[in-house]
Amino acid sequence: MREGYGALWYLCAVGFLKEFRPSESFLTHYLVGTGKNLTQDEVNQDIYPIGTYSTLVLLIMVFLITDILCYKPIIIVHSLAGVTCYCLITFGTTKEFMQAAEVFYGLFLASEVAYSTYMYASCEKDVYQKVTSYTRIALQAGRLISGSTAQFLMSCNLLSLHELNYLSLSEAKLNPHSLGLALSAVFGCLLPPTLKSVYFHRMVPEKLNCSEGNSFKGNADIQPGVSTTEDVLLGTEDSEAVRFNTERDEFVIPKIDDQDHIPSGFKIIWSDFVHAYSNNYTIKWSIWWALANCVYLQVTSYIQNLWQDTVELTKEPLYNGAASATYTIISIVASWVVGQSKFDFNEKKKVAKSLTRDSHGLVFGFNTFIALVLQSILTATVAGKGGLQLSTRLQFLVYGSFYIAIGFGFGLVAFVLSLKECHQPTQKASVPEEEP
Repeated sequence: MREGYGALWYLCAVGFLKEFRPSESFLTHYLVGTGKNLTQDEVNQDIYPIGTYSTLVLLIMVFLITDILCYKPIIIVHSLAGVTCYCLITFGTTKEFMQAAEVFYGLFLASEVAYSTYMYASCEKDVYQKVTSYTRIALQAGRLISGSTAQFLMSCNLLSLHELNYLSLSEAKLNPHSLGLALSAVFGCLLPPTLKSVYFHRMVPEKLNCSEGNSFKGNADIQPGVSTTEDVLLGTEDSEAVRFNTERDEFVIPKIDDQDHIPSGFKIIWSDFVHAYSNNYTIKWSIWWALANCVYLQVTSYIQNLWQDTVELTKEPLYNGAASATYTIISIVASWVVGQSKFDFNEKKKVAKSLTRDSHGLVFGFNTFIALVLQSILTATVAGKGGLQLSTRLQFLVYGSFYIAIGFGFGLVAFVLSLKECHQPTQKASVPEEEP
């Protein structure tokens, strides 16, 4: 591994620390227990839906501001929103404080887009897969340590639910969420700023002719045909990427075009959007992803309510932290396998082939927005006030039925397409060849 991976490790540290939130696995139990003395109906109908609605409202605005501000400031805001959220949870005493905490939690989730897009704006395409793998493992490791720590402390009766919100550090009581998130903000400040972004601060090439004896003073080791770029994420000292054009015997130094960058940025967004969603493969994949992610987000938002119901019925101890740690381990293994595998995404994936390099974040962002719209509708229908206000178990029957319907629908489509593909060779073979 070459030198200069410092910025990547800073980004991994941000990811690890912001996911270290030990009491989150027991949040519902804390709110409805002696911690806040709220009822489960209040948590289910008045508090948790606020987080869903806030994320939906803030997502588009944060997505645009993130690109305009070149990511790093929003990464810091992301961490500080988490600090504010968990401080309100810890020190707030009323339902209104918990609702305010959910608003900041919505900002925390919406601004997570900055963490993801910073990676791709700061590195070259050939290292996307490894960078994604490293940062994802850092996120999952934070969740693993968080869940394991919480479960260990609870199972051994070392801390109560309320005491789980505090850890002793040099005789000062600090909220562990706030500590981890505050440290993630510190590491966020250490990240190198990006001078470019996908849409509003794009790079335009400036030529430097070296064919007539002009010496290039930027790097004495540059050789024709060899890229000397050390991109921001992998820890370069130079902020501009240098490329050698072997056909014209000249260096090309990308520079930022700041003239009319806001209007042109919106034009590029619209152009990429139209290009991406004019492709049938992208549309079909996006529908599947948005539907599946909608229910996934809903399940993860309300699963603790189901666990709480189970505890009240069985009087068994809670293993929320162990459950979180277990599925996190599975995610870590999967991330590592994907990171080490050699997949030719551009040639074998029809969706990837239909997208431009810079539109991947836009597509995922828009699909996430659609998933949040669907989740908000689902929340308002089955959980929120004014809707059906179903019990927790009935809600999960709805979610399970939704998954069955999605699986059946796309399975049926896949089956029909497979039959067509199997039938096509037979048709071609049965067509008689014309005699010359």
